[in-house]
Amino acid sequence: MQQLLRNKKIVSAAFNAQPFAYGERGDHVALFQKALFGLGYDLPRSYMSATRNGPEFDGIFGEETKEVTRAFQTEQMLKDDAVVGEQTVFMVSTRYGLIPVVVPHKRDLLNRAARLFHSRAAVLASIAERFVKEMNFYLGTLKVSSDDYRRMRGYLTSGLISVSVLSKKRFLAVKGRKEAVYETQNNRIVLREDRNYFTRLGQATCVHELTHAILDDRRIPIPTASRDEAIAYLAEAFYLTKRFRISFSFDRPSVHVPSTYTAAQPLIDAILAGKAQATTDIRDFQREVMRRNRITPLSKYIYDGI
Repeated sequence: MQQLLRNKKIVSAAFNAQPFAYGERGDHVALFQKALFGLGYDLPRSYMSATRNGPEFDGIFGEETKEVTRAFQTEQMLKDDAVVGEQTVFMVSTRYGLIPVVVPHKRDLLNRAARLFHSRAAVLASIAERFVKEMNFYLGTLKVSSDDYRRMRGYLTSGLISVSVLSKKRFLAVKGRKEAVYETQNNRIVLREDRNYFTRLGQATCVHELTHAILDDRRIPIPTASRDEAIAYLAEAFYLTKRFRISFSFDRPSVHVPSTYTAAQPLIDAILAGKAQATTDIRDFQREVMRRNRITPLSKYIYDGI
């Protein structure tokens, strides 16, 4: 379905520049019908024939397409108005693992919207089912499980957790030298527009901030910021180990990753060996996270977002 986001009218709809709805005709409607069909929605009256490139549809946004669009929107917890705009295209495309390809230019509103679209898609892609099903680990007696990340995915799609993007200059001025921040008061993940969050480390960064969101959602009393940050860094390193099979041992200098991951390796090894309560490794890792990130024990409660 790569052609879905090569169609100019669908890309325009993705940024709410020109949504389309009942009564429209054209190739963009046919592609949208084909996308819905691929997601398991039947359109028997709109179906025309089977070809080498898959099923062909009539490209008419009639009653049938209207009802199927509403059904899809209802399932995704969107406004069921049968208007194909930003949210609907976003949900269809992310179900296929797609993002719109737009060349970024500063001071270009359409491309600013594109960067937000890309960033939201990156956060959702980081916790796709096939990546989080093995995300089960302990730090001391605290367990973080794949069900926690599934719940965060539901919050993201329903809007309970939002994603925003700031320019590099504004981000550094407001948030400091970080890759991303989760704001506990606003239930919002703030990303930098100069970063690509579809890289390996970018995806791990998304998981890091979502782990903060999990701890906030579960209202877990975290006594110190070092412990809170240690859990998030462990999730990040564990995610890279499970998804990309990366090892952070000292004998792998060719793998260029933040040194905090190297500190996490003994703890990951203990988890994979079934020794989740390896208290020495836990204490060492917490101290290392605190030292490397210049965290004071109370900084979580002084600054909004960590």
